[in-house]
Amino acid sequence: MLRLEQHLTQKQIQTLTLSQQQILGLNMLQMNALELEQFLEQQVEQNPLLELDRPEPAPIESPDTDTADEEDPDNPEFSQLAEERAFERSWNGPDFSVNPDLSEVWDYRYNSITQETSLHSHLMVQLRAQVSDPQLLTLCEFLVMQLDNNGYLTHTLDELAAESGTPRELLEQALEIIRGLKPAGVGASSIQESLVLQARRLYPDDTLLEKVITEHFTAICKFQFRSVAQALDIPEETVEEIFRKIKTLDPWPGREFLPTPPPIVTPEVIIQEVPESLRRPGEPKYEAVPASDSVFKVRLNEAYIEELRQSAQGDLDANTKKFLREKRRAAQELLHNLSRREQTLTRVAGVIAETQEEFFDTGDPARLKPLRLRDVADKLGIHEATVSRTVKEKYAQTPQGIYELKWFFGGGLATEDGGEQSSRAIQERIREVIEKEDPRRPLSDQAIAEILKKEGLNIARRTVTKYREQLGILSSSARRRS
Repeated sequence: MLRLEQHLTQKQIQTLTLSQQQILGLNMLQMNALELEQFLEQQVEQNPLLELDRPEPAPIESPDTDTADEEDPDNPEFSQLAEERAFERSWNGPDFSVNPDLSEVWDYRYNSITQETSLHSHLMVQLRAQVSDPQLLTLCEFLVMQLDNNGYLTHTLDELAAESGTPRELLEQALEIIRGLKPAGVGASSIQESLVLQARRLYPDDTLLEKVITEHFTAICKFQFRSVAQALDIPEETVEEIFRKIKTLDPWPGREFLPTPPPIVTPEVIIQEVPESLRRPGEPKYEAVPASDSVFKVRLNEAYIEELRQSAQGDLDANTKKFLREKRRAAQELLHNLSRREQTLTRVAGVIAETQEEFFDTGDPARLKPLRLRDVADKLGIHEATVSRTVKEKYAQTPQGIYELKWFFGGGLATEDGGEQSSRAIQERIREVIEKEDPRRPLSDQAIAEILKKEGLNIARRTVTKYREQLGILSSSARRRS
């Protein structure tokens, strides 16, 4: 006999909780000033309710700044120094100097914008042609925006899942799709993983090639062909042939899409001293405010909206009304995300201003204090990945010049008095020691480590090597002069 009954049951299902607005906000937060400008111009073209508010050029006086590297010094000890050396030469770091006459800077910005295809847009075109599921496409686009210029995924899937509220399994599914796009190797988290992806695509039948990259990558990068041959019980000539195949792969698959014109540094936030008359006891000496005079913004086109209000009193067909509602909602979401981006950027810069007060007073890198991404995240109550994308390629106008926000972050090393010294300060001290050395008998990394230990800094030789290479300084044998 059929019986109808009601039961309460629990069922665990995976759902996509990352909304279009959340993705828009996260992607906008990661954009630098030029990318944001181009994005806003596209939005204005697509939405008649928006108009672009271009800032008036104003001169900003700034001395040249010395930024040592683009590596994140907050990372633990590097384990792939030999791998990096196998693929790139020594590099002295970027030049972030700017033209103090911003009228020329703005002219350069307008004249240098090209229609070159970026890595992100190249991947987006492929995704939209291959992925028909709207939710999966949204997730794939979100992951594409997390790729850096080399094509690497800048955050772990666990971090992205925690930040976005999306199940990790769905992110893995989207990442697998991205890794199947061109160029081969995008979506990896390291050089080794990228080369494995490329080897599978370009040499699908060569299982030995993948085995060497996966299990003997460090040895092959150090040209230890004999040890690899012995480990795999194969002739050394075979290992050399495998290495030649590896050299045909691209360790940085996204670099071919880098724009030809050099990037223009545009400060989006200003770190300035609070007048003493306005400062209460115990309050920070420096504050961060938005650089509203140098950043492009959008606003509602009030004249157009008023015209629509008057037209609405007449007869508008249903499609027109639907179109206007959608555009108004899109405009409100865009303005909301712009406001949140500015607030987050200003709050993060505010922590930097408060922490690095001594540096802003003196301009001496030795006065920098250790500051980690997680320190700022904990203080502001946001995710560490959010801080990471906030400081990426964002610049601040400070009393000591224009600096990338990422420059102020770095771990520290313990000192004998129980304190901690910033990695930036240590790098500066290493530079000073090398500058004073006898060029006929340059100091080894071990000798530099011993000097710093006598000064009360507990530092290992390999740490000295890492910092020296980040500074673009050659090894002692390469520095020796006759």
